[in-house]
Amino acid sequence: MVTKRYIPRTRHDPGKHLALQCVHMRKHFPCFKCSLMRGTLECLGEITPSDDCDTYRIRIRLRRSGTPKVRVLNPEIQQSSKIHMFPTGDLCLFDHREKPWMEGDNLHEKIVPWTAEWLVYYELYLLTGRWLGTEAPHGSTPKKDQPNQAKLDAAADDKNN
Repeated sequence: MVTKRYIPRTRHDPGKHLALQCVHMRKHFPCFKCSLMRGTLECLGEITPSDDCDTYRIRIRLRRSGTPKVRVLNPEIQQSSKIHMFPTGDLCLFDHREKPWMEGDNLHEKIVPWTAEWLVYYELYLLTGRWLGTEAPHGSTPKKDQPNQAKLDAAADDKNN
């Protein structure tokens, strides 16, 4: 008797998922060059968030069963507590506690648009000196226990006026 071997539909294959991510990125964002090596997908490309903005060279890196890491390669962005980045230099694009990266999520649907949005806020920061985008705390304190930056900024403005 021959037994059929199969993979249940509910089982997620991270290797196939990375290959599918690569295909989607090439289809939807041909300006990104993607390569898949040793369980890591790396996509390099450029984003110009708006007509009057700089063009940013971006690297998106996704490891098997991991969370995407996005970094601006050029122009170099100096690490600052005022802008929403991790100490590693990676961009903070979402709050993993409120909207965690799911294995079925796609780079072309979430990470690329979120990166473009982050760059718009960065350009606004360069103009105003204030981060106007939403923020999530990077520590272990739950978000609800963190002070709201907008409230802190408003209080500081009231105090100065």
